[in-house]
Amino acid sequence: MNLLINVFLLSVFFPYITVIKSLDTQPTALFLGTVLFLIYFKAEKKQNRYIFYILILSILSIFLFEKSNIMMSIRGILNYWSLGIISYVSYELFKRNKIKNSIIKRSINAWFILGFIQTFYSKYFFKFLIVGMRTSDDRGVTSFATEPTFYGIICIFFGILVIENFKKNDCILFFSNLLIQILFFSKSSMVVLFLLIWISLYILKNISLKAILFSSTSLVSFHFIIINFLKDTRVYKLYIKSSDLKKLFFEDHSLNMRLSHIFYSLKGALQNFLLPNGLTQWIEYVRIETLQKTYFHTLTPTTSARIMSGFGGIIYESGLIGIIFIGIIFFCLKKGLKNKEIAIFIIIISFSAIQPSFPLNGFILGMSIFNLEKRRIHKNEKIKSNDCCRN
Repeated sequence: MNLLINVFLLSVFFPYITVIKSLDTQPTALFLGTVLFLIYFKAEKKQNRYIFYILILSILSIFLFEKSNIMMSIRGILNYWSLGIISYVSYELFKRNKIKNSIIKRSINAWFILGFIQTFYSKYFFKFLIVGMRTSDDRGVTSFATEPTFYGIICIFFGILVIENFKKNDCILFFSNLLIQILFFSKSSMVVLFLLIWISLYILKNISLKAILFSSTSLVSFHFIIINFLKDTRVYKLYIKSSDLKKLFFEDHSLNMRLSHIFYSLKGALQNFLLPNGLTQWIEYVRIETLQKTYFHTLTPTTSARIMSGFGGIIYESGLIGIIFIGIIFFCLKKGLKNKEIAIFIIIISFSAIQPSFPLNGFILGMSIFNLEKRRIHKNEKIKSNDCCRN
């Protein structure tokens, strides 16, 4: 049993190690999680209501199945099921005290070591293990991911785990480790933007001299690092162009593409009055929309086989039910995480290309629901204790 749990955790922390060549995020965590789910679900007499809601809404995605495109329907349904299954199993593992900080530390160090080797020796070192690995001269390395952006996103989610679970000294050490990986190894412009969003949310929540000094120091440091250490990279090019946002929006195809998927997924949901559009209608919707000239010149049916927006995709495909789904996720994150701005941050970045099937999504959600339940039990025990003292 312990072996199965450890392999499951490795598949969550290293989701791109190739099992099926045609996929970036591998289904290993879902398959192993399903086995653990069947074991734990049968053993539990009473289910946590929040994890139960997540499971039910994930399972309801089966009603989006369409015979017209069976493979796309199955892939879409598994996208939802992954979030439900992985969050449930992660919740059960936290509940049974099966997750130690040591495995998170070792995983972060492993990502660091391979990122370091790829940065200073060969960008494609270990390519045999990650078949879909891709980068370019002006981008960073990928470590155990398929591209630099995914590497940076992994580091962001590890950063959340570090802040939520580690004591002060370990938190400073490992968060610094992850910042080095983001800024000097992955060099992902999108993830640098994510960091700036995180800092902004921190300022808004903690308006104080300390927060302003911390944020100012961070921004000056980012500027110094980008100007002096990241020349000839995509981060540097976008940073220089950012003074003219309109020009940046038109000239940077990747940015234009990502924003177009967020915009049109939400627009398509509203045009359909928040009724479900289903799992196979996106390409046809894009074909109709691109008949008109728009600011989103990169959006075409041939380049948009799948919605490149996690929560945008949920809302487009599921409509109002998708909004309820996201609402429950936000509630669990907000009540379960120690740092409330992180809950808002996760929701914001989940409108990017981070899919619900991304294993660390489910892992952090499961952890949040466990923390939520633990605090509820502690609160009830405190109330009972006070009642006994009064009597």
